[in-house]
Amino acid sequence: MSATNPTGDARSHTDESGQSIEGLIRLAGQLGLEAVDLDELVYDTVHEESSRLVNSGACPALGFFGAFDTLHDDADESASRINNEGLEAQIRTLVRAHGDCAAEALLRDAAS
Repeated sequence: MSATNPTGDARSHTDESGQSIEGLIRLAGQLGLEAVDLDELVYDTVHEESSRLVNSGACPALGFFGAFDTLHDDADESASRINNEGLEAQIRTLVRAHGDCAAEALLRDAAS
């Protein structure tokens, strides 16, 4: 896991087949959600992982504040890239980071 791919290791079983992602994309459409509605969720998700990395001592050569700045700058770039790729990439990121059920709850919350 890296700051540029902060959600890469929490892949769900259904994510690998694409069934969960497709279902959540359909749900997002039913809820009236568009990619722009998930931008903030993606930023929060990617930055949560960066904070975990900083707090666990990642990049010790940079010191705490240097690691914080570097990892969060990388998180900004990563989240921006994901958001620019659209709804599928956003939902895939949410599922990898939080799992299917929590991603569904986040979508429902974003729609309310």
